[in-house]
Amino acid sequence: MTIGTDNTSEVKASHQMALENGIDPLHFDVLCDPSGDTFKRWSAWDQFKDVAMHGTFLVDPKGRILWQDISSLPFMETEAAAGSVALSVARVPHRP
Repeated sequence: MTIGTDNTSEVKASHQMALENGIDPLHFDVLCDPSGDTFKRWSAWDQFKDVAMHGTFLVDPKGRILWQDISSLPFMETEAAAGSVALSVARVPHRP
């Protein structure tokens, strides 16, 4: 899932433009949050600039955040994160 500050009309227009240009569109759900409320709840909001930040989260089925990266830049270090994520998952107590 991805969350953006675009409204539904903007996301639909981008999706249509991608289709018209032969680009494979998104393969995941998009939550439109123009107000930024979701970003604020997940601490991915820059209060000084009053803008959404890039947040990448690994959340377990119980809703616990196992790993996160919040930055003004999009997260691109997927290889490096794999080890971090594995360590985080290993630290979470598993219960039957």
